Amino acid sequence: MIDIDTAGGQKTKVSIAAAREIAAQLRLRGIGGLIVIDFPNFRKKKDRADVWQTLQDWLNNDPNITKIAPFSRFDTVELTRSKSGLTIGQITLDKSGEPSAETVA
Repeated sequence: MIDIDTAGGQKTKVSIAAAREIAAQLRLRGIGGLIVIDFPNFRKKKDRADVWQTLQDWLNNDPNITKIAPFSRFDTVELTRSKSGLTIGQITLDKSGEPSAETVA
């Protein structure tokens, strides 16, 4: 769950910047699964459409499978992103399948 807070600022501008950063961070950190983004309430449909399109554009070239749902009536967007690579559980184990020294420490 990601909550976008404008702190009284320009909702659309902040939300577009947040959509870009969210897409970048999902890739950078290898985050997958169901992600819900709570955007501020938009009065204009065009603002909502601009934010959604920005998120769509920035996730378009993602090597992982990403699906984005339309805005809900509460101005949230749900998206799913497939996970590739090792899980956290796999990363914490050594070659023999036991917890590594770093994990135990």
